[in-house]
Amino acid sequence: MPGWLEHYLIYHSIRTDADPNFAKIEGCQLLGHMLGRKSVNLIEPDAVYHNSYVGLVGESTITRKSTSQRIGKEVFPNTFCHPDESSPEQFLVELSQHPNFFNWYGEFTYLLKGINSNNWMGRMAEIMNHIFDCPNSYTKTLRDNKGVPVRFNVNQPYLSFNTTCTPDMMEKYLDKELLVGGFLARFLLVEGKSNTRPRGRLDPKFKLYKERLNTMLMQLHRLSSGGVTFELDDDALKRYNEIEKFLLKKEKILPFVGRYLNYIISFADILLVSDALGEYMQEPYDENVKEIVKLDKLEKLGYIYLKYKPNIVSKNNISNSAHPGNINIKKLSKFSTVQVTRDYVDRAYEIIKPCFEYVAKLVNYVDTWQPYAKVKKEIDKHPIIDHSSLQRLVHLKPIDIQNAIGMLEEEHYIRREVTQAPGRKAKSVYHKL
Repeated sequence: MPGWLEHYLIYHSIRTDADPNFAKIEGCQLLGHMLGRKSVNLIEPDAVYHNSYVGLVGESTITRKSTSQRIGKEVFPNTFCHPDESSPEQFLVELSQHPNFFNWYGEFTYLLKGINSNNWMGRMAEIMNHIFDCPNSYTKTLRDNKGVPVRFNVNQPYLSFNTTCTPDMMEKYLDKELLVGGFLARFLLVEGKSNTRPRGRLDPKFKLYKERLNTMLMQLHRLSSGGVTFELDDDALKRYNEIEKFLLKKEKILPFVGRYLNYIISFADILLVSDALGEYMQEPYDENVKEIVKLDKLEKLGYIYLKYKPNIVSKNNISNSAHPGNINIKKLSKFSTVQVTRDYVDRAYEIIKPCFEYVAKLVNYVDTWQPYAKVKKEIDKHPIIDHSSLQRLVHLKPIDIQNAIGMLEEEHYIRREVTQAPGRKAKSVYHKL
């Protein structure tokens, strides 16, 4: 039975000859955003959310990347969208008012160029870095055009970001800061191949597909308002760990691996939801819509209900602080959970594989992976090591060591402990987690 994503792929193919990989990534992104901030997957060391940053990469005109983006934008409810492009200040204003909106951004080049030249657009990357992992709050102070400091508060941000770029521009503005700083690693970068076909008549059914896809996104948004908790079942977790073990050997793309592994988990959940929604997109469609409208929780979708694990304890006995909107893993794990099976992990990995392939090609343009790999290798050998000893072992420039340490901390691979004896300089000690 086709799920929501399969219906989206058909709709996308009716509208354009763009690479189906664009549609697969983008379709998962739309579903994931509508799952909302209160829905999470419980996996160590922290909960995984379902928002995403996506970059559609392809040659101008012939890959139809902008057309593919526009198709997604037309399906997605426009009442949940930020303005297409804005200054960092305006972006913060929008986020403070609508922290859970979707951002459709045109050419990524403008933002990459700003970051690369350290101009005011570089603030966008800083903001996006901080809110990607959905902190409870984010505060930033910027100066207005008169030099007066203005404080912005964003409560419970949940941002998804979609942009496009040509391979030439991506390579032109790619540098160590973009990779080592982790900004680009937050993006699922998928390169589209040209597959042009002669223009033909547009199938009138495209309007029907568009309406049904939009309706189901709205229903998903409504049903997810209270949040739902996912977890990989035993077989799925085993398969995920096999994939992780394999990918962590890919030293060249290690800066991307940590984030992309989380995307595999996120997309596995999303594909399960896609299949559940697909039940209500079959004929008789009107009757199925009436059925889904009667439901009040995502867990009550027929296909998901079969995978729902009964409560271990009464929800009334659990503090409100355990709500997914304010993560407390130990308490949250006592809630009912939707079990995600192995096949969804495999399907998610297949969808994201082209992203791994593209970044493997991309990192050839910036030699950043070697310091990271060297530092990680020594920490694997020495699970507790001080900074001075690490320096002697890796023979790298101090800045390269600091960048590598920053990446490992961000991936929760190590913990830094700072100690200072009386009359001595502070000393950093790294603990492998």
